[in-house]
Amino acid sequence: MAASKNNTTNDEAIGIDIRDSDSITVRNNTASGNSAWGISLLNTSHSQVSNNTVRDNIRYCEWGNGTIGRGCDAGGIILHDGSSHDVVTDNLIAGANGNGVFIKAHGSRCGDDNLIQDNHITDAVYNGIEMGFCNSNRVIGNEITGSLDAVFFDFSSNTEIRGNVIRNMNNHGIVSVNSRNSVVADNQIINAREGVYFYWETYDPKVYFFLTPSPDQYASRDNTIENNLLSDHSVAAIHLSNSIQNHITHNTFTNNKQDVWVEGKNDGNVIAGLDACSIGCPLLARQ
Repeated sequence: MAASKNNTTNDEAIGIDIRDSDSITVRNNTASGNSAWGISLLNTSHSQVSNNTVRDNIRYCEWGNGTIGRGCDAGGIILHDGSSHDVVTDNLIAGANGNGVFIKAHGSRCGDDNLIQDNHITDAVYNGIEMGFCNSNRVIGNEITGSLDAVFFDFSSNTEIRGNVIRNMNNHGIVSVNSRNSVVADNQIINAREGVYFYWETYDPKVYFFLTPSPDQYASRDNTIENNLLSDHSVAAIHLSNSIQNHITHNTFTNNKQDVWVEGKNDGNVIAGLDACSIGCPLLARQ
């Protein structure tokens, strides 16, 4: 197995850039202050990124409205263009990375069956972990603090988010758009606007031309949210909007403005273990 070890890469565009490879180890490196990504795996599978330190990998670019801002798909560690069956583990991902770990597939091949485990991710500008348009990715046992959202995923299936400690998010702990068959279990999610938010929204098929046609337009459905500790959320611990056939069971709720907020289409949702004013009550009802 080829390896990249014990390097320091600062103030470049990409700190460590692995392309079109298989069975690579990226270990014990430092990648800081790079303007795109700290560590990048492009079309690289069955590889491991472990015990690295990545900090402050971010760039500025023009957004759609013409303003210049920071972020722009920058990140600490990125897997893209079909990078699959990879393991990202035991890394320190700190400071103003655009995203902490990013599995990117917007308009390109998906990265499936990746494991993001036991990383410490703090203060990302946008998402501690972001992934979309792919299948069977797992987020296990990470500690994520101080970002906008801890875990964001969209147009995904069979995603597993388990055993993470998520604290002090500025917006959401876990947020999912147009995804299905996800499991969110055994997490501690503390102090955000909303702990877990699953929703469906319309999308422009011309923009998302690469999506396989779906008869239900990628409905948010058939997700499981169970055995989580959800505490100190200023709007809601769990929020479902136009999300159906979900199972919410055996969660522990403490000091939330509202435990579960359901709106829009909600056919077939099973929500157990709540008191009478936990679902659909006015937000001010839960002081």
